[in-house]
Order: sequence, then structure tokens, then C-alpha cells
Amino acid sequence: MNAMVLSGAGVGLGLLLILRGWAPARPDIAVAIGQWQVARRRAADRHARGGQEKSRADRVGAWLADAFAKRGVELPKLQADLALLNRPWESFLSSLVLYAAGGFLLPAIAGAGVAALGMSLGLWIPAGAGLFFAAMLVVNEVNQVRTEADQRRKDVRRALGSYLDLVSMALAGGRGFGDALPQAAAIGSGWAFNLFAETVNTARLGGATLWRAMGDLGERYRVPELVALASSLELVGRDGAKIRDTLEAQADTLRRRQLAETHSEAEKKNESMTYALYFFVVGFVMLIFYPAFQLVLTT
Repeated sequence: MNAMVLSGAGVGLGLLLILRGWAPARPDIAVAIGQWQVARRRAADRHARGGQEKSRADRVGAWLADAFAKRGVELPKLQADLALLNRPWESFLSSLVLYAAGGFLLPAIAGAGVAALGMSLGLWIPAGAGLFFAAMLVVNEVNQVRTEADQRRKDVRRALGSYLDLVSMALAGGRGFGDALPQAAAIGSGWAFNLFAETVNTARLGGATLWRAMGDLGERYRVPELVALASSLELVGRDGAKIRDTLEAQADTLRRRQLAETHSEAEKKNESMTYALYFFVVGFVMLIFYPAFQLVLTT
């Protein structure tokens, strides 16, 4: 029965592929241009990384990335998270394939072990369990990437408030805006300050405006505070007093938001500790009065 079902599914899939080959869908010109642009960006990124794959897993990831690019599947939020974590898109896709394959094969191996003991689980139970475990592992990996990226965005926001204060103090000391940004980035420490310093130095070497470079950084890593900062500085132009006021206002806004987030996290932890204390008290009371209840029930 299972062989007949699989054979029928294979024949149906073959007929579907033949019909698609005879009458292919007409591509939309806008979709085709978008796919070409995505493929061009991916080729440029690969060339910047050296253009050669180091392992079979990387080749599988590159093939999947090309397939997604040809179909217009970009997943910009996930790619921004990976870029913030400094993880290539191709290696992430290859890791997802490995997790999915491991989750799918694990129930099959367990089913083979059960069959060796003389029991049979059939075909659909291991297959369904394999699909479930594969999906769970893939979703867990994606959620882990998002959690780590969100934590890094919080680090960027914390560092940005201190960075703006340093830039404002440098401006108050008579420094120009072009000198205050790299000087403030050199004072701070940590990967976020290193990111600011690299962005500022790259913009100065490329001839781009410094605030526009910070805005591009915010768009690439999906940090709205950097985008808002760039928009505010573009509005005030080159007026030193207005730039300083804008930076101080942005820094104050970031501090207030961080303070609110800290209070919210503290309240959540306080609630969790209160619930744990309640469970502890209930368990202690049950432990103390259990002998009395047992004595009443037995007499």
C-alpha cells in the first residue's frame, strides 16, 4: 500500500513537471528585475569574501541562496539579523539543512532500532515525527538568531547614547563635526564602538556624509535609532549649535527609553521571583501538614 502511494505521488509529480516544462509561466518584468538585482548583490558579496567556497556545506548553502534569490525570496529581517551577528547567509542556510536532516533522520534511526526488536512503527509515524523534529530544530535556530540579534541591537542602543554624549562634548570643546565623530568612537570600547568607528572611517575615505553613513548602518542592521539620528542631522544641516542640540536630545531620548526598558525587565523578574516564592511557600505548607492529613485519612 505504501509503495503504491509513493509510486502514484512520483508519477503525479513527474506529470506536473512535464506540464510546467511545456507551458512555463510568463515571468513578470518587475519580478525579474528584482531577482536580477538580488543576484547581483549576492555575487558582489561573494566576490568581496573571496568568491570561493571552503566546504561542501558552504556549496549547499550557496546553492540554496542562489535558488532563493532567483525566486525573489530575500527575508530581509533575517538577513539583517545575520549581518549583525556577522554570520554569512550561505553558512546559515547550510546549518539549517544540517539541522533539518538530523531532525528528520533521528526518528528513522529510532524506528529502525525498534524494528530490530521485532516491532514495527510503519512508514508514516517515523516520517511525521521526522518532519516535526526537523521543523522544530529549524524554528529553534531561527529564533536563536533573532534573540541574539535583538540583544546586539540593545547593545548598539546603549552604546549609541554614550557615543552621542561624547560627540556632544567634543563639539562643545571646539571640535568640528567631522573630527568629533571618529574621536568619540576612539574613546569608547566594545564591539559597538568599533562598529561606529569603522563606519565613520569608511565614510570619510569614501567621501560620504558621516550622518548618512550612520543612517545606512541603521538600515542595514535595522536599528531605527540610527536612521532617526541621520534624518535629524540632515534636517539641521551644518549648523554646529543645532547639531549639538540634536545630539543631546537624541541621547536624552535613548537614556529615557533604556531606563523604561530596564524598569520593565526588573518588574518582570520581580513577578517571576514572586511566583517562585508562592510555589515554595505552598510546597512547604504541604510538606508540613502532610503527616497530619495522612493521619486523619487513615484513622
